[in-house]
Amino acid sequence: MTSTLSEFPELLKVYYRRLFPFDTYFDWLNYEHEGEKQPFEKREFSFTLPGDIYIRYNTFQTKEELVTEIQRELPIKIDLGAEYNIRPNRFNSRNNDDLRPVRREVVFDIDMTDYDTVRKCCKGGDICAKCWKFMEIAVKIIDTTLREDFNYHHLLWVYSGRRGVHCWVCDQDARRSVNRARKGMAEYFSIIPKNKKNKNLYRRSKLHNFILRSINLIDTYWVDLCLKDQDILGTPEDITEFLKHIGDDKFAGDLEKEFAKHDNSVDRWNAFSSLVDYYSQKGMLKFYMQHIREEMKIFYAFPRIDENVSKTLKHLLKSPFCVHPKTGKVCVPFNPKVVEKFNPFTVPTLRVLLDEVNQFDTAPDDPSVPSFSITSAKDNRKTSLIKALLTFEQFVARLQRLKGMPPDDYREE
Repeated sequence: MTSTLSEFPELLKVYYRRLFPFDTYFDWLNYEHEGEKQPFEKREFSFTLPGDIYIRYNTFQTKEELVTEIQRELPIKIDLGAEYNIRPNRFNSRNNDDLRPVRREVVFDIDMTDYDTVRKCCKGGDICAKCWKFMEIAVKIIDTTLREDFNYHHLLWVYSGRRGVHCWVCDQDARRSVNRARKGMAEYFSIIPKNKKNKNLYRRSKLHNFILRSINLIDTYWVDLCLKDQDILGTPEDITEFLKHIGDDKFAGDLEKEFAKHDNSVDRWNAFSSLVDYYSQKGMLKFYMQHIREEMKIFYAFPRIDENVSKTLKHLLKSPFCVHPKTGKVCVPFNPKVVEKFNPFTVPTLRVLLDEVNQFDTAPDDPSVPSFSITSAKDNRKTSLIKALLTFEQFVARLQRLKGMPPDDYREE
């Protein structure tokens, strides 16, 4: 059940007073375990208020100050920016030439609208169980790559509240990386062929381990997602688009004839794969086409990140646990190790959460339930937010090494 726009401010008022996890949120953004002095008070918070009022460069010296301001302003959206060399504020930051960002998590933003050229089930802001699998692939590839190729461990994954996911890389080295390093990291993930320069990735006798690892992961989804659910070769228009990526007129002509013999994407893909093998065996396959199957899988299923979000320290990104104003859903953290178990369609809305609290509070006493769970439970633990809260708390504990947990140890709920 989604909330209406008219009741949204009243729901937010209760949410910020009873459910928002301010304690853990502050522990995450404080970063005092790194030995920095007053990092929190130099962090930029941006608020979007009703009426599209946009306020940047909010800063707070203490958790109490943050809580008071959020509960007073009731922002319909909270964005997080960088930590600055000096404390910014809304009055002087625009004209202060000495102000510069110095630390910020490396962030990744993956939005389902960027898959509109390859998904057929939905368009725009809509998602369904079929196309959400693209997000599962994106999370698995990016999470694995950041850990294995960049040696990062503290990755906070968050549902955007509507049609995508965000990743916050919170390792100290990542937070201190300069724009040039961030740009390089974003470009590392930008391998979908767009022009001749991109195709150089495949014009080698052996593919990079990063691409091979990604292909292996895509293969676990390929038939069901791309060939069956999205039916990527189902129409003449789909075939025309597919043939644009071939780059060899003779092969493309032969392939078009093979496609005409079949009426579904699975058989057409198998015909394409067989023709690649035939050309290869006959010595007819051009050098730049030797990895054409892998190239196609990358084009149709590889993550599509918003590079601009990742490239600079100053870019803002929606905060975890804020509420999407169009869906009323909370932007909840989730465990990337079991992303296939995360269901965006069951993420609670504000209205659902408040109903759950009311039901909990008015439920008759149950002798089988320990009394502390009724009398002492925090309000947010009375709701279906509990799993996301535990994921967030475990992440922050690992980040601060409060419980001695290995940095990449995830409890698979």
